[in-house]
Amino acid sequence: MELADWCTWLKRRGAGRLRHVLMAEWDPIGEAEVRTEAMEMPPAADADMRTARTLLAWYAKEMARIERSDRPNGS
Repeated sequence: MELADWCTWLKRRGAGRLRHVLMAEWDPIGEAEVRTEAMEMPPAADADMRTARTLLAWYAKEMARIERSDRPNGS
């Protein structure tokens, strides 16, 4: 995928879905810098790792879907 195509995907589809995944999987208030510095709470490495794995799986599925749709005859 060319960079321009990726940017188009991000604008049209990716950003909204990314936001949805993050809201479902991750507490936005718990962002590491806010969590540890402003709120003086301990890091939550397990929750962050779960979220990272979810994001990686989501991104892999999205890229596979795009790759399939770019093939001639959808094969």
